[in-house]
Amino acid sequence: MFVLIVPFVITSFALMFGNWSQHIFVDPSRPTVDHALTYNCINHVENLFTFNDGYHIIHHVNSRVHWSDMPQRFLDTLGEHAEKESINFVGLHFMQVGIYVMTGQLATLAKHYVHLSDTKKSEAQLIAMFKERLKPCPRPEDPAAEKKLWQMADAEAKKKAK
Repeated sequence: MFVLIVPFVITSFALMFGNWSQHIFVDPSRPTVDHALTYNCINHVENLFTFNDGYHIIHHVNSRVHWSDMPQRFLDTLGEHAEKESINFVGLHFMQVGIYVMTGQLATLAKHYVHLSDTKKSEAQLIAMFKERLKPCPRPEDPAAEKKLWQMADAEAKKKAK
């Protein structure tokens, strides 16, 4: 039991918490936009050991980018990240982000936020943005609206593929 069950339970919890942590800041007003589905963790030593997993938006935008090319791809697309209001943290790993969210330490997250646009957000504005993105995404009550949402996501994916 201790050889199989305990490691299985611990590993399962760690993987679920990690996946949840990477996707906690989904923008409920833009649930199909890759830049609003997750965030990047840059300049953290864990990226060296996790195949640059911290560049998670890059992975969502194009999952075929080789892990060693992700930091440069991030630098090459800084304007796009700023335009699409992506969330980027410096010096944090996604597990730390998850722990800070779980413990309500949004001000700590704000200190690690990377401002990519010319307009710098205040700590209060960042915390408000984090809280907004922590709200559940509403599911359309109308099946036609839900179908339209997925069609928009498909159209955006096809544009990216070109």
